[in-house]
Amino acid sequence: MNFLAHAVFADGPDEVLLGSLVGDFFKRPDISQFPEAFITGLEVHKELDRHFDSSYPSVTSNESLFSLIRHYSAPVIDVCSDHILANRWKDIFDSKIGDFVGIVYEIVGTHRSYIPPDRQRVISRMTEQDWLGQMSSMDGLESALMRLSRSSHRADVVREHIPAILELVPSMEEGVLSALPLIRTHMCDYMQDTLLLDSVRRLSWRDEICVSNEFEGRPQYKER
Repeated sequence: MNFLAHAVFADGPDEVLLGSLVGDFFKRPDISQFPEAFITGLEVHKELDRHFDSSYPSVTSNESLFSLIRHYSAPVIDVCSDHILANRWKDIFDSKIGDFVGIVYEIVGTHRSYIPPDRQRVISRMTEQDWLGQMSSMDGLESALMRLSRSSHRADVVREHIPAILELVPSMEEGVLSALPLIRTHMCDYMQDTLLLDSVRRLSWRDEICVSNEFEGRPQYKER
């Protein structure tokens, strides 16, 4: 899962949310200078990635996508999962996506000094261009895939297959939506039982819908 999901499932103090949001910026970091809560957020990021990648093969083992872009299918699935989360936001949460994203950007601004110097421009573009909020649209998804395609010269394969990737997104939706309540339960247990963090409750989930997966049978995919 990508930036938006890492913020959604980091239900802890602000520094924890930020650490989870920017966890990919810290591959092998010297993190001793950071506050404990931020370091904990980096662990939350890793746990969400580990859990999602290992527990939901119906989502993460997409043969059609793998046949197109091979090992780039994993990061593409992460980006597409963020899009599905944003696109179906009103079915999952009681609050507006813009309200939550605004909170996230405020946290980023307050604790911006934690961001590595070489990633400051990235975080500026994220907030100025509203990457998180724009993920609800197909245009926002396409922009995110273009950014991914520029991450290395080998990632050009993503750019070349963006139209085909977009065609596959509706087929991913049911698996992602089915996984969300399970991921929520796992991450809540991990943060409360393992990390001993109290819930901040920035979001109000529609439990009666999420837990029963009622929205699986009523797709509302927004086409371009």
